[in-house]
Amino acid sequence: CKADSFTYVMKKLALDMLGPKERAEAGRECGGSNSYACTSACALTSLCKNCQRDASRAPLLPQMNECAVLMKLRNHPNIVRVLEHFVDDGKLCIVMEYADGGSLLDYVRRRKKLAEPEAARFFHQMCRGLDYCHGNGVVHRDVKPDNILFAKASGIGSKPAIKLIDLGGAADLRTGTNYSADETVFDPVYGPPEKYLEVSGVGSLFGSSLGWAKAKPDLFDAFSCGMVILQVACPSLRKGKPGATRRDLDIYAYDAQAWRDSLPERRQADFAILDENGGQGWDLVCGLLAQKKKRTSVAQAIGHPFCR
Repeated sequence: CKADSFTYVMKKLALDMLGPKERAEAGRECGGSNSYACTSACALTSLCKNCQRDASRAPLLPQMNECAVLMKLRNHPNIVRVLEHFVDDGKLCIVMEYADGGSLLDYVRRRKKLAEPEAARFFHQMCRGLDYCHGNGVVHRDVKPDNILFAKASGIGSKPAIKLIDLGGAADLRTGTNYSADETVFDPVYGPPEKYLEVSGVGSLFGSSLGWAKAKPDLFDAFSCGMVILQVACPSLRKGKPGATRRDLDIYAYDAQAWRDSLPERRQADFAILDENGGQGWDLVCGLLAQKKKRTSVAQAIGHPFCR
């Protein structure tokens, strides 16, 4: 395995976290083999068992998962980078780059007004980061404004950059790691109507691009993108989570245009940013919030006129 691959990082972290007694147990499970590959694999299995037995250690696995996923995805400018990771006294420490601009929603609230070109640039960066995740077999599963941070402009002429964070719940579907058929996105307000990832034989299925194309798990994140764009672009939705909007979309079978048509005239001004340039933003939102069979993917969103 490559030193920054998901599997390598998970095994290495597991081996570092085990105490002498647990390492000896892992060695016995390996049949006495002293090879690093065998011992680290058994260490990961042993740590998983220990976390199941000891509730106090349960948080270790999502922390390890986030570290491993970020190491795998660390070469993209719109995903927060891991600078260092180490184990200290059985605790995992992850050093990440500092995103000092606050969350996307905080940024918009401070500015109060958001110009259409600026909104389009932010959403393009968000989709670029997610598309890179999907290209590496990873589904974020927790895309929401709180998990989108800004790194402030670093030089003259440069602009703030979006950084995706909080990949502790991300599922690596090429290996089946951190995936469970009864789990969905972590915040139902931003989650799609289908609720569950409809896949089978994950490890082998997602070993090929054909399996990914058939199951389309990336459409999970695509729906969340639609909710994020809607919330950030519409002033009335920036005050808190758009739970009521999500429930209304359900009533209208996720036909965003039908939902909007049901709103009073005074609410239509809320969509001003999305209605600019012939309604390109609104067209994208409608595509992202549609039922799965009709939904616009993140890759398609990047090529949409709104994300120019």
